[in-house]
Amino acid sequence: MKADFLRDLLLGRNYLEPPPQPGVILSGVRLAGTLDLRGAELPVGLFLESCTAEQPIKISHARLPRLVLTRSKLAGLEANDARIDNGLDARLISCAGPVELHGTRIGGQTNFTGAVIDAGTRVALLADDLRSDGDVLLRAGFRAAGGAGAVRLVGATVEGNLDLVGAEITGAGGAALLAERADVGGNLLLRELRARGRGDGRRAGTAEAAVVVLRGATVRGQLSLEDADLAGEGMCALAAEGVRAETDVFLVRMTATGAHPDGVVWLTGAEIGGSLVCDGATVTGGAGAPAVDLRMVTLGRTLSMRPDLAGTSGRDLVALDGLTYRMVPHGMTCAEWIAFLRERAIYAAQPYRQLADVYTAAGWDEDARRVLIAQQDDLLAGGRRLSRAERLRLHVLRIVLGYGYQTWRALAGLALTVAATVVLTVVAAQTTGAVQVPARPGTAPAARSEVQHCQFVDQVGLGIELAIPVLSTTRRTRCNLVASSDREQWIVAAGWVPQFLGWAFATLFVAGYTKLIRRT
Repeated sequence: MKADFLRDLLLGRNYLEPPPQPGVILSGVRLAGTLDLRGAELPVGLFLESCTAEQPIKISHARLPRLVLTRSKLAGLEANDARIDNGLDARLISCAGPVELHGTRIGGQTNFTGAVIDAGTRVALLADDLRSDGDVLLRAGFRAAGGAGAVRLVGATVEGNLDLVGAEITGAGGAALLAERADVGGNLLLRELRARGRGDGRRAGTAEAAVVVLRGATVRGQLSLEDADLAGEGMCALAAEGVRAETDVFLVRMTATGAHPDGVVWLTGAEIGGSLVCDGATVTGGAGAPAVDLRMVTLGRTLSMRPDLAGTSGRDLVALDGLTYRMVPHGMTCAEWIAFLRERAIYAAQPYRQLADVYTAAGWDEDARRVLIAQQDDLLAGGRRLSRAERLRLHVLRIVLGYGYQTWRALAGLALTVAATVVLTVVAAQTTGAVQVPARPGTAPAARSEVQHCQFVDQVGLGIELAIPVLSTTRRTRCNLVASSDREQWIVAAGWVPQFLGWAFATLFVAGYTKLIRRT
């Protein structure tokens, strides 16, 4: 059939009065020439089932009730700024040229399930600023390949689900899926998606910098990349900076491979109303930058993470500074989270404190203290720019107070000081004359042969008073340190040491305990 004849038929020029309803239906027909309906307003729909079009079908700026192209072989479809009132059905089509839906308004479902599009050097499916009032289905065997990208949905609005479950898309010279600023009213489903892209190593923020680009997109439902396989040459795998998902984001068992100076997976500044679940995700690549960037991500619920980052290079593999969540994270125990933050994340105090906050809110105070102590240990051991005085201060706080989170250490130090001082006092009393009954006021000191030794209980009381100066046992009047020789002067001077340690431990214990009370 000649394409011009079909055009006249659709416009009501050939024999049919009134036009057939629901439209012109053709099956197994080969169209010769170009079907050009640009700017036309068709009274009926076009149904091409298992047909072949030798030239691209052109319906840009046209309006028609419905368009069905199922199982047809096309040379291309140009439908820019067209309006299709009751849906576009392109299931199982085979298209040897690009499909262009730039600015198109579709009043129902847009269905490319099982379609195969090979655009050569161009973009396979160009649908920037598309508006679909129903689902957009690019699933179940959908394949698209283009030298300038596979699927473009920049600024598109989809009232239903955007579904690429099981699709295979390849951007030989750009992104496989470019959906910047897209607005999806339902779920964005990229489960089992196989996406490949090739770039030139451009910096983050450029449209072609990632295999899948969701930068600035809004998803009213869930965003799922479960079991997805994303691989890029000279580009990152996933760029979703500033994405907004009102429920959960699933990266479960996702495989992401990239080769980009800024990393592999970017979620910087994302806002997620539910949870971020990354269990079993495998991230490979990254050279000098964090493989996974979760900085400034806000979660309405919690984080579940047990990723496999074995293929990444370098020590610092994940950036978590500014990541916030409200509930205890899943996937790892407290000890495993501490090890993860220490060994696999770029150091920042905020991730530790965020983890400690949710543990505290859940009533797990001991885990919270362990996390906060680990943060100080990481700060001290990381070789960061700390002055010698600051490093010394941290070392002392770590040993004596557990950085202020284990005040029992100061109390234990005070107890050890008391015990040691009592023992030394008793030993000194037995071996020297330095511990004796002091002379009464107005009397001369006792001669060496007239030394009056203290009773044992008084010796113990003296040791306690020396170690705890604020505690008085009233034993000093009956037993004290007296220096009658050079040797005994050294013993008296040594008595100042436990006094200093006692004051220090007591002060640190009170200060640490007060700080702990204020914190809780």
